[in-house]
Amino acid sequence: AAEDGGYTANLSTIIPSIALSNIGIDTGALGVRYGQATGGVIKTQIKRGDADQPYTGFQTEYNTIGEAIGMVETSGGTGKWDYYVSAQTVQGDYGDAYDTHSRQLKDLQLYSGLTKIGYKPTDAGRIEFLAIAGTEEHNYLNQGNGFDYHTEKDNVFLALRYDHEMDSGLKWDVGTTYNYFHENRINDSTGLSERDRPQAAVKVFSNLSQTYTLSDNWKWSTINGVELGEDYFSDVTTTKKR
Repeated sequence: AAEDGGYTANLSTIIPSIALSNIGIDTGALGVRYGQATGGVIKTQIKRGDADQPYTGFQTEYNTIGEAIGMVETSGGTGKWDYYVSAQTVQGDYGDAYDTHSRQLKDLQLYSGLTKIGYKPTDAGRIEFLAIAGTEEHNYLNQGNGFDYHTEKDNVFLALRYDHEMDSGLKWDVGTTYNYFHENRINDSTGLSERDRPQAAVKVFSNLSQTYTLSDNWKWSTINGVELGEDYFSDVTTTKKR
């Protein structure tokens, strides 16, 4: 999707799958919370460290299309602090798997990592910092005439949030995110860029929710939120075509 530029490029390729604790799909008619009324939103939960249960692990995969994947993770903490760190690499050599495609992808190299740090200043509050970064390069062959071009893509996501839960059932949070994505498509025969598009997005958000217990079988909850986002996009391609 990153080939089309814009915000079609998401974080799914650079988040190591080993870092996901669960995946769910929300559906419903509330567009702000659940996405389109006729569709759904895929929600993923990234693992959190635990000072009482530190661990380290790794995972390797290979699929028949020609991709080798390696992932490693470590988790732990001390006192009020906890941390989770993971990293991955994907090395692809596709041979003739894409020969029938108009864009014959020959190989790719991807490296990415994730860090999540949490701190509980009080029993009711938690501060969390998340950083995700990755870089990848794709090489393409055009009509069997050798490497025609390659794309270089860098993606960085930073997030900071604070969550607070009160005994009354009132919960509130506030936070901010920053996402930077840069795609550069380079013609291998000339060495010139054909698509150089840096872009960034900044978001601040806050949510407030309250749960009321009406009886053993009934609960009533309200959720309110506000979000402000700014997107920045530019095309700094330097070829004669633009």
